[in-house]
Amino acid sequence: MPITPNDYMPVLKWRQGEYQGLMRLSDSVKDRTVPLIEVTPPDFDFELQKPTKTIDEHLCNFAKRFDDKWGKRRALLDCSLLPASMRMGDFRHPLQFLGEEIASTGNAIIPVVRLSSDPAYREAVSMVEAQTLGGVALRCSLDEAIDPDLDTHVENLLEGLQLEVAELDVVLDLASPTWEPESGLVALVKMAISGSDVFANSRSVTIVGSSFPDSMGAVTGPLEFWPRREWSLYRALLAAIDASTRRPGFGDYACGAACKIDPLSGVIGV
Repeated sequence: MPITPNDYMPVLKWRQGEYQGLMRLSDSVKDRTVPLIEVTPPDFDFELQKPTKTIDEHLCNFAKRFDDKWGKRRALLDCSLLPASMRMGDFRHPLQFLGEEIASTGNAIIPVVRLSSDPAYREAVSMVEAQTLGGVALRCSLDEAIDPDLDTHVENLLEGLQLEVAELDVVLDLASPTWEPESGLVALVKMAISGSDVFANSRSVTIVGSSFPDSMGAVTGPLEFWPRREWSLYRALLAAIDASTRRPGFGDYACGAACKIDPLSGVIGV
């Protein structure tokens, strides 16, 4: 089932609180949720000056957990946070390993690629996509999205992957921008999604971002109201685009296990 503007895309790092949270959603909410899962490197032991686990140990339970917690539902998988040179013990790229392991459980993921992805990463994306025939997702920044040469860059990427733009899900990742003035940021995002053939013709478009504070030190009380700027920007964008511009979907970053956030009010409880 394709991603639609009515679907929600949380950006998750597949920590216990996150995959347990996904598992406990009602089926109706799961049907409208498409997580973008970021694979993180193994934790680092600064005293011993080495990772606490090998990459094989770090990823060995990933496919089983994915099967147990999410199963055959839609999900995107991004391995670009791993060091580019990192390989499994059998020399496979981690993305290829995860794609094959997840496929062995009868499930599938959509691999995420970036314009900056190196050739080995792109090759792994192509291998995973060839197994599932489910297309790929392009995760791009706002700077990349407003580049006049975006269509050319994406055309070259898709040519290497032997895919068409209709097989591409685009994730416009605003990350943590300067949210003020909101009108200026809305204008930039509107210009990006209305000025490119990629945004017009891709399989789906989703905008993600985060206004969560960089440090919990900014949260001084046991309960605070924290404006959800990514949500207010999304609503302002929908009001600003005309009927000829496709309506994007919405996503945001998980705020972590240290707090709880109400998705509508923005109330943070530490």
